[in-house]
Amino acid sequence: MVYKIDVDSYMESVRKTTQLVWREGVIKFVKAAILRVAVDSGMSRGSFIKLGELLQVPIPISPQPGHDKIYRGHSGKERLPKTPLQGAKLSTQYGNIQDVVTINGNRIDFSFSSDVFQYFLQEFGLGNPSTQIPPPWHSLEDGKQAMLAYIKINLKKRLPDISKFIRKV
Repeated sequence: MVYKIDVDSYMESVRKTTQLVWREGVIKFVKAAILRVAVDSGMSRGSFIKLGELLQVPIPISPQPGHDKIYRGHSGKERLPKTPLQGAKLSTQYGNIQDVVTINGNRIDFSFSSDVFQYFLQEFGLGNPSTQIPPPWHSLEDGKQAMLAYIKINLKKRLPDISKFIRKV
């Protein structure tokens, strides 16, 4: 009796499972990261709105009253309203849920960025300690740690059983 492993089907199942677990890990990333992003105008936390919408993670934002500030950006030339929706426009734009975690060959990618200058300053401790959460925020690091912890706990136990891909020939 000869047995053969359906390698292509098994690897496709591994890829799908891996992508799903990573996407679930990104939910943990978002939930942990936003806890470290203070809300003043809401622009910095607004950076997570688009990702939250795709992953069905609510992003609570209650801007402090009286904010009609203008965002000047990195160059100082931009003149944009400092709002949560503007923060969303200045962050990674995903086309659909499949774009959040991608697999290219043997590489798994998740990318998130925000071009909100104030977020950058506070995240890395370069801003003034004028927010509810003193800088540095370390929100991206906290999010990354939550994501990786989730993946470490869940990926191995959810990978497909290879015995289900062994065929008698």
